Amino acid sequence: MITVQATGRLTKEPQLRYTNENGVAVANFTLACKRNRPNKEGETETTFLQCVLWGNPAEVLAKYVHKGNLIAVHGELQNRSFDDRQGVTRYVTSLLVENFEFLEKKKTSQEKENIEK
Repeated sequence: MITVQATGRLTKEPQLRYTNENGVAVANFTLACKRNRPNKEGETETTFLQCVLWGNPAEVLAKYVHKGNLIAVHGELQNRSFDDRQGVTRYVTSLLVENFEFLEKKKTSQEKENIEK
């Protein structure tokens, strides 16, 4: 098992949906995580982490976390593959989130939105 802890900002609104089989909530979102060390050019790089969260926590995340919010996540890396429409096998690595934590007060995120407007 490969466990991961990451801190980052959501790149867009979480996408919440429900499974057809039993109606379980699932949220997909992307975190932009800055690296600690600069690259050869002295620039800070960002890693974009695809995340998946299931059940009631997915509904909570979709309701209270929005684009640009800073959160911490903990989970397990998951690899999967699928064949696209052209028959080419594609591989995807995502973080299966077990839990998350809000890292900003609601007021802070609202102030940020007002500044960006």
